[in-house]
Amino acid sequence: MITAVQKAIEIPVVVGGGINTVQKAKNACKAGADIIVVGNAAEKDESLIKKIASAVHSF
Repeated sequence: MITAVQKAIEIPVVVGGGINTVQKAKNACKAGADIIVVGNAAEKDESLIKKIASAVHSF
């Protein structure tokens, strides 16, 4: 779905909801997300943001 939306529009794609692991964040970025939103998962695991940032900035 992310890839289809990215191809259909000319503005940044923001993806959120259910991104609670590094792998899900990577998958969203690989699919074309320009921005990912991590909410409740970061409250449960404060180190998750650093892990995700490190993973997605390696693209």
